[in-house]
Amino acid sequence: MTERVQPPIAEPRGPGLAPPPGAVDCHAHVFAPEGVLPYAERRPYTPAAGVDLAAYTNMHEAIGIDRGVLVHSNIYGPDNRVSVDALVRAWPRLRGICLLHPDASRGELARLAGCGMCGLRINLEFPGEMTQADVEAMAARLAAVGWHLQILAAAPKLAEMADRLARLPIDVVVDHMALMRPEYGLNEPGFVSLLHLLATGKVWVKLSAPYFADSGPPWKWAHKVARALIKARPDRMLWGTNWPHPLADPIPDDGALVDWINLAAGEDAIRRAIFVDNPVKLYGF
Repeated sequence: MTERVQPPIAEPRGPGLAPPPGAVDCHAHVFAPEGVLPYAERRPYTPAAGVDLAAYTNMHEAIGIDRGVLVHSNIYGPDNRVSVDALVRAWPRLRGICLLHPDASRGELARLAGCGMCGLRINLEFPGEMTQADVEAMAARLAAVGWHLQILAAAPKLAEMADRLARLPIDVVVDHMALMRPEYGLNEPGFVSLLHLLATGKVWVKLSAPYFADSGPPWKWAHKVARALIKARPDRMLWGTNWPHPLADPIPDDGALVDWINLAAGEDAIRRAIFVDNPVKLYGF
C-alpha cells in the first residue's frame, strides 16, 4: 500500500441544522506533532500538520458537537499514547477505541479502560493488523472490562464472518457502513448479513465516511445505505465525522457531514437517537 500524506484540513462551516444538545461524534482521530511519536513502519498515510486535540475540539465547536469518541490511528500501531493523552486531558467529554497486540494482558486492558478506552478496533482492510481469530482468542479479556469490538471490513467480508461475529460474547461495531459501494447493491450478501446481525441487538453501525461510498456531497448512494440501516435498527445507529478524514479525496466539510446525517435520519426522534441516545448507551457517557 502506497503511503499518502494528508492535505491540510479547512475550517468547517456550521451545519444547516445543529445537532441536538449532548451530540456525540463517534469516530475521529487525533495525532501528535510530527517527530513526537514514532509512526508504524507500515502505514497507509501520514497525517496533515496540526490535527491535534485542540483542532479537533475547535471543529466540534464549529459544528455543534459536545462529546466524542477517539479511534486510535493505525499509523502508530498499538502505541496508544497520543489517544490516551487526549482522553485524560478532555475527560469526561471523550471516550476511546484502542489498538492492541493480541497478547495484551487483562492488566493492560484495565489500565486503558481506566483512561477512558471502551473498545478494541481491528482493520481487516489493512493487512498485517490483528485478525478476527486474534479477537476471538482474547474475547473473554475484552468482556471482562466491558469492551466491544470495532471492526473495519468491507461488506463482502462480512458475509464470510457473520456467524463468528454473532458468537462473540461482546458487542460489535461495524465502521463506515461496511464500506458499501454502489456496485455491491443493497442485496449484496454481506449487507444482508449485516442486517441480520443488527437484528440480534449485539451489533451497531457507524453511519460515517459517506465519501468512501461515492462522490459528493450529497453522497446519494451512501444516503440509500444509511436509510436502509436506520430502517432496520435506528437504536443501533451511530454517527461520526471521521475527522481529519484519512484517505479521503477530497477532504469533506464536517458541517456537510452533519447535514447528510440529518437528512438520512429524518425525524427528530431518530436524529436524537443517532446523535445522543445510542452513543450514550454504548460508550457510557
